[in-house]
Amino acid sequence: MSVPTWSGDEHTLGTFRYRVLWFRVLLVAGVTTGLVGAFGMGHAVGQRHDAPQAEPAVAQKQAKPVEQDSAELEPGGGVWIEVTDCDGETPVTPITTDELKALQEQAQTRAALADAAKDADAAKSAPVHEKLESAKISLHFDGTPFNEAIEFLRDVTQLNYAVGSEARDLIDNESLEVSLRLKDISLVNAIKLILASHEELTYRIRAGVILIQTTDALASSELALEAYAVEDIVSGALQGKGGACLDGDALIELLDEILDDGEGSLEYTTGPEGEKGTLLVRRSPGDQAQVRQLLSYLRTLERESPAQPKWIRDYRQLLSSRKVTLNFSETPLADVISFLQDITGLNLVIASEVDSDQILVSLRLRDVSLKDALTIVLEQARLARSFVNEAILIHDPCETGTYGGYSLEIQDVRDLQAWLESDMIQEIVQNGIGEDFWDEPASIRVHRGQLIVRQTRAQHERIAEVLAKLRVSRSKSARTSSSE
Repeated sequence: MSVPTWSGDEHTLGTFRYRVLWFRVLLVAGVTTGLVGAFGMGHAVGQRHDAPQAEPAVAQKQAKPVEQDSAELEPGGGVWIEVTDCDGETPVTPITTDELKALQEQAQTRAALADAAKDADAAKSAPVHEKLESAKISLHFDGTPFNEAIEFLRDVTQLNYAVGSEARDLIDNESLEVSLRLKDISLVNAIKLILASHEELTYRIRAGVILIQTTDALASSELALEAYAVEDIVSGALQGKGGACLDGDALIELLDEILDDGEGSLEYTTGPEGEKGTLLVRRSPGDQAQVRQLLSYLRTLERESPAQPKWIRDYRQLLSSRKVTLNFSETPLADVISFLQDITGLNLVIASEVDSDQILVSLRLRDVSLKDALTIVLEQARLARSFVNEAILIHDPCETGTYGGYSLEIQDVRDLQAWLESDMIQEIVQNGIGEDFWDEPASIRVHRGQLIVRQTRAQHERIAEVLAKLRVSRSKSARTSSSE
């Protein structure tokens, strides 16, 4: 078998690559001894004496990279970058810097095209977003078929609406109806309250069209992959500097709790040597925003106090200042709320999960504040209220999380762990605010000297009080012991 040779104007890298290739061919042919000798002398394959000489280790599983400045190589060359398979042992064909550059350029081109498509869609949708926020609407639906309610919006707003196939099936199968009375409310909040007639319905604006779809169908059609560097959070570098410390498993577990069930995946991965922890998230754009928000919080443990909308301030003022007199005897809750809405002008909405015709109210009150009257009515009905979408929403207290009532808080309890077991700290906090408040989506755990709690704002305040009392009690006990 003859071995081809190369002239003096061949590239060094090309020479080296073909030497490795022919080495493998001749090895299979059973002429290993002669070829190894040729490689050792550098003459049998090619005549370039200034080319990098392969080490005897070439005969092993993985070749050593050629050390040469890529800037000195002619076009088509490049420095080899060693890559191994996922098991860390199996050799993979090395990639040159030129090949790597080409891949990066292709990725940048594709990303630019995707960004351009998003920008074009955003340009078409911008006027719709503006109208949704600025336009005001009043409506009165009383058992109106859902499709007729959407037709009303289409006629009144002159916007394009479309109903996805999954949403259409849900609406038809359940003969969905809308019962809602709203006055002078923004169009966007009116749409949200109409869609709240079923928990599975939501909407997105695409190319200027308001698309109504089920949450699952919409999420699965919008999955996006994002990579987040989280080594600072996982390594513990932020602990003691105002940030949190969670290992990869705890971070994934926390995200599973916070993100709604839906399509996609979450994965934490590290580099070959365990460095540079990366969080890989394939979820909807809305979920990606929540991931970014969580990571921002974990790095500072500080939350911005959002400015309270003017409409909520106005509602609170009216609730406190307005006096009402009520006289109800075995009256359906729906009629009670309708009466309050008539005399106050407030948008009062009963959530879809509440059977307001079956809940009866018996109450006589004279010249009490609207806030106290509404509180007493809801206590009798065992319901709660929340400010949602320019309305006071009457709902099941167990559904508080559905309306944005739950948030994550992380407290440093390393000082408490110095004298209490983690399980004991968790048990004290749970008992301190009551066992009835820990149904899903509430959660609590102690991890790396931190108390990680997902609860309502009111319960977070109570937890802070429990921890404060625990610390004060411990301090008093320590002083008493030292004085004895």
